[in-house]
Amino acid sequence: MHTAGTADLALHYRGEDNLIVNLFEREGHHDHTALPDDDNVVNEIGKRRETVPLPEGPVIVQSQMADGPWEAKLKHLEPHGRPPQSGTGPAHATAPTQVAGPGKVRGRLRRGSR
Repeated sequence: MHTAGTADLALHYRGEDNLIVNLFEREGHHDHTALPDDDNVVNEIGKRRETVPLPEGPVIVQSQMADGPWEAKLKHLEPHGRPPQSGTGPAHATAPTQVAGPGKVRGRLRRGSR
């Protein structure tokens, strides 16, 4: 669950088969018994590096399928409710951004191979 402001999600996948990543935006979704419609942001085969822009949270990020090790890192993380500054944000991926705020924001997700 991504609950901060806009960010870039940098993915590094080292598997050989399909990598599928979906985003589920909760904005405007009022049925608490079901997931909102998903946006399939990655559906590719083989090793890769991808950067996917994340909208302001809350957003559920789901790795639906991955046969090998992968890593996901947040970059250009903006505090919730603050628009991206000029020259940063999802369109400009460079170094990770540190954000101070009321809660700790995790900037890295990891999973080993199956």
